[in-house]
Amino acid sequence: MKHPVTAMDRGRRLSQLLRQTLRPGGASLPIDSVGEHSGVLLDGGLSGLIWNRLAPMARATPTGRELRQGAFADAASAMRLDARLVEVVQALREAGVEPLVTKGWAVARYYLNPAARPYSDLDLAVRPDQAETARRALNAMGTRANPVDLHIGLPDLPERNWAEVFARSRIESLDGVAIRVLSPECQFRLLAVHLVRHVCCRPLWLIDIAAILEQVGKVMDWEYC
Repeated sequence: MKHPVTAMDRGRRLSQLLRQTLRPGGASLPIDSVGEHSGVLLDGGLSGLIWNRLAPMARATPTGRELRQGAFADAASAMRLDARLVEVVQALREAGVEPLVTKGWAVARYYLNPAARPYSDLDLAVRPDQAETARRALNAMGTRANPVDLHIGLPDLPERNWAEVFARSRIESLDGVAIRVLSPECQFRLLAVHLVRHVCCRPLWLIDIAAILEQVGKVMDWEYC
């Protein structure tokens, strides 16, 4: 007697499929390994991850074309937000505020292809005593600041003070502009807490954590994390 396919069965197969997208090299993905998950992949912002690894013949199938459309749309959206991030960070910096980018672009950096990691807003954290200054600077930008999700302090790192996290932060470059991001240890912890707090409602959040582990897990300071 054939046993019914459970949600756990599908979850394990999806996990195995996504794991292949985080590591360089490896075989291309056949369409029969993707088809049953197409709904989750398209709705969950996972199109780009899969499209980049699809076998050539798989890309010509209806599911492949759907994934291509989703991947291109997500990449275009990320490019627009990248440009807006530069603009917002510069405006805050001119006002005397140094923001920390806590998700979105900061997390995409850990993916083999950052354009495959879509995001919909700019998660920026500012020092609590600079909150009003930051709000005024964003208000002065008008609608150009609409994608900003401003965090006062670091609510998902309640046991860490701002000075400690800021001292461990790092500078990365985006279009020649310095962007301050969390250290890998703080980034990992923040994502893990955020995932649990929201009951892991998006598979993409698990992949974010896996991407960090793949890239820097062996050199992270796990005791501090």
